[in-house]
Amino acid sequence: PNHWVQFISNMEEIIPVQEKECSLLSQEFVGYTKNAEGFRHQDSFEMSDFPTYRYRVFGVELEKRIVMKHEENLLLLSYNIVNRSENPVRIRLKPWLRFTKKGDMPLQGQTFELRRDCMSSKGYTLQYKTDGRIQVDEASWQKDLYFEDDAKDERDSVGSAFSTHSYVYDLMPGEVRDAYVMYGLKDINESPSEIMENETARKKELLKRADVNSGLAKKLVLAADAFVVDRDSTGGKTILAG
Repeated sequence: PNHWVQFISNMEEIIPVQEKECSLLSQEFVGYTKNAEGFRHQDSFEMSDFPTYRYRVFGVELEKRIVMKHEENLLLLSYNIVNRSENPVRIRLKPWLRFTKKGDMPLQGQTFELRRDCMSSKGYTLQYKTDGRIQVDEASWQKDLYFEDDAKDERDSVGSAFSTHSYVYDLMPGEVRDAYVMYGLKDINESPSEIMENETARKKELLKRADVNSGLAKKLVLAADAFVVDRDSTGGKTILAG
């Protein structure tokens, strides 16, 4: 809560469609004239054990689950991709980056280094792990990002982000495959399945200890648990205001 650094702004999923590219990114921009509207390809959203988004684009189905490891700065993006089209497809996962502390935004010219298992910029280092092929791209920038909820709260509502690489997956017609990208502040030694299984078991144990029966009460228990964090300044637990 006292030290907040934003490394990853967003992950853009890009699917080729008839010699063009279709982005699943959703993002407002200042002026609204170039808004990214990937949500138009979204089939469904489900909040079960993990937030799960499902998309469909010209015969390609993509499911994305977002998993955050308990009491650790580790993020897992887990995908299931199905190519029901008659053509090979190349899926790209393109991270949009910041590497800035709270309240700051990256400026064009910010240096960035990508290594085999980590990336760094402005004195910050982020570990990563993926089963995709890493493709180094020409640096690109998103400027004039607009965040409406921040504007309502009279906070800074205009931002920026940059991207330098993608994670690439090739699928033949009819092929089904899983994919993942993980980010963390420590070495990543666990597999995606281990992280999801451990978090699912932890939530089940939490509900068992809460001893509640209704669906609403169970949702409240899990929601409240997400606001309990460690505070370095006191060496104990605290509850995030929200």
